[in-house]
Amino acid sequence: MNRNRHTFDSLFGFQELYSSRCNLCSHTTTSDAQTTSLILHLDIPQERSQTLQTLFSTDQNVWSSISDYRCNNCNNIGGCESKHQIILAHEYIIIQLKLFTTTFINEQFVSNKITNLKLSGVPSSTLEIAGASYKPQAAILHIGQNTSSGHYIAYLKQAHSNWVSANDTTIAEKRWPNNSKDVYVIILQRI
Repeated sequence: MNRNRHTFDSLFGFQELYSSRCNLCSHTTTSDAQTTSLILHLDIPQERSQTLQTLFSTDQNVWSSISDYRCNNCNNIGGCESKHQIILAHEYIIIQLKLFTTTFINEQFVSNKITNLKLSGVPSSTLEIAGASYKPQAAILHIGQNTSSGHYIAYLKQAHSNWVSANDTTIAEKRWPNNSKDVYVIILQRI
């Protein structure tokens, strides 16, 4: 089991650098972590089509406010920022799009799918990550309105520009879905 985990991590793992900075005294702390998947939050308004590069660039190496952070240097609470970026990546990178939002209704958490996602150009995208170029090679789509119901379909890239779709009943050559509708996970490969 441990050997299999090592193989997985050597193919899919990447290292992220996390930085936090106090806006009052400018004290900055950094740490790094090994991980195997990147979750992209869809904070960009979806009235118009976005690209995978836009989603990635608004998530990586961008300072964001932290309201509850306590500075280790001056003890200031709030008024701090953080950012993260991939600094070392292996052969494959798994990107999960955060397609579900959770709300609290009638004393229960209810997850709802973001249905207006319009992501253009995914099949031909090239992302620059940690000094290397990556292209989409596989994807998982979630068809359904919430996490407790739905259906998953896999798309795999063939040698050239064709895609193969696989679900419970069929495996067939298909076109990439318009606006990347229902894309939930994208697997990138270093080129």
